[in-house]
Amino acid sequence: MVIKMSLDKDLKLLLENYSTKQQDITINDSLYYDLGIYGDDIDEFMKEFSAKFHVDISRFNLNEYFPNEQDPFISILLQIFIKKNKKKYKDLTVQHLINAIIMKKLE
Repeated sequence: MVIKMSLDKDLKLLLENYSTKQQDITINDSLYYDLGIYGDDIDEFMKEFSAKFHVDISRFNLNEYFPNEQDPFISILLQIFIKKNKKKYKDLTVQHLINAIIMKKLE
């Protein structure tokens, strides 16, 4: 079920604290691909998101959506040598977070 809703002020501030994006954040932005949130930052973001908005994230599998944090040098080497086998992660968008706030769970 997808519920269209505007970006909540508190959610926007939370995303801005973790995002590398300098422009306005939209509901269609992907946390990993557009906002650059992953690794330790996504772990912290999800804990804060869950607590602030009372969303159950216990059944949400972060590994399907985000890579683990790596040394930048190793990341560059992996991109060069394993480009063909590069894993495509599922998109977790701001809209998904809004839906999770409404449904009180993220799976």
